[in-house]
Amino acid sequence: MHKEIIDPSTIPDIHMDWYIPEIILLKNSEKTNIDNIENVDAIILNGGEYTTKGDFICLMKKNPKVIILDDTNVYKCKEIRQNLLRDSDWKLHKENQRERMDGVFLSQIKNKLYYTFFISTFKMPFYFIKNNLYILFLIYFIFSYNIFSYYSFNSYLFYNAKQYNMNCIFICVFNQEQYVYMFFLLLESIFIYGNLDENTNILVYTSTPFMNIIKNSVLFNDEKIKFEINDTYNDIDKACKSRLDLFNLSSASKYDKFLYLDTDIIVKNDVNKVFHVCTEDLLYALEEERIDSDSDCWGKSLFGNEIHNYVDKTAFSSGILLFNNCEKIRHLFSRINEDIIERPRFFSCYDQPYIVYNAFKYNLYNNKILKSYVVNNNYNIHTDKVVNHFPGGPGSYHHKMQKMTTFLNDSKHFYY
Repeated sequence: MHKEIIDPSTIPDIHMDWYIPEIILLKNSEKTNIDNIENVDAIILNGGEYTTKGDFICLMKKNPKVIILDDTNVYKCKEIRQNLLRDSDWKLHKENQRERMDGVFLSQIKNKLYYTFFISTFKMPFYFIKNNLYILFLIYFIFSYNIFSYYSFNSYLFYNAKQYNMNCIFICVFNQEQYVYMFFLLLESIFIYGNLDENTNILVYTSTPFMNIIKNSVLFNDEKIKFEINDTYNDIDKACKSRLDLFNLSSASKYDKFLYLDTDIIVKNDVNKVFHVCTEDLLYALEEERIDSDSDCWGKSLFGNEIHNYVDKTAFSSGILLFNNCEKIRHLFSRINEDIIERPRFFSCYDQPYIVYNAFKYNLYNNKILKSYVVNNNYNIHTDKVVNHFPGGPGSYHHKMQKMTTFLNDSKHFYY
């Protein structure tokens, strides 16, 4: 009925494990058009903790004669109850305020026919005059115990669909626990803004301890987040190069397209826009610097004299990589891994120079098209870019966390 949710900064003792799923539901659901409904007999409010107030505002325009509120002792309906008690047009008929989650309230508009019944979340004696009241109660019961419970919400939003044309957001989290918390910022942004459909999963390549931390988070959803485990990567070099293991992972064969994301990223728009770009068997990446840069983060020393063979020397960042699950890209990943073994060197950007060099060598890259969807170090929360990358050197997480947190919080406060 609406897309409104309370600003979290105005809510004391906010439960983010309830607030975030409600944002996701609003973002991924279509509005129900109730414009053609002029009058209703009764409304039952037992929706989201932080969206029910918006439901109330919408439904009060439909001239209800009876209002039933659940959870009137907590934020969901507490203010609504108080407003109705102060309103001289409404008369309290029955309520139960004995327990925190048992707060139930029934009010009738004065001088109107009303139905009498009492509802408790855990005890359900009720009285009714007309048969359709029983139907109303059944609707209340179904919604109370299924659609609006947090766990059922997850299964409702992310149902098990036929596995075809599957997309995968691939993320690696190793070495330092701080990167798990950076990953949480990325994950929250994906759930809020990414518009994940039933054919897109998030594959997290990580260690057992980090997997357990993720599974214990309020953000974890086992329908959308899948794991591949490696407990041997305990330094930054292995952590950075872990993405090159992708095609050796057993679950890789389930997916048709991959979007690899570094953890220092905030998603701000529909990720399907990015997946739709991937129409050829190429490595799609964001243009960045040049292959002849003296910093050698883009492979200058690997190219040697070959560097003169390329007219366009614009390189790319390896922080965002989009590609098909195809023989050409699998071969490219294999050649990159072989190159790392055959020409071992220390680069401050670890595997990025090898990725750039081999993508150039085999002419398997496009570093232009993603400029419409991806941006580095942009702090404009009104951006239309899908992927907002906050690079700043591998292993440097403090300033990245600060930038990402500010960007995400400012975005949420503005839009919600």
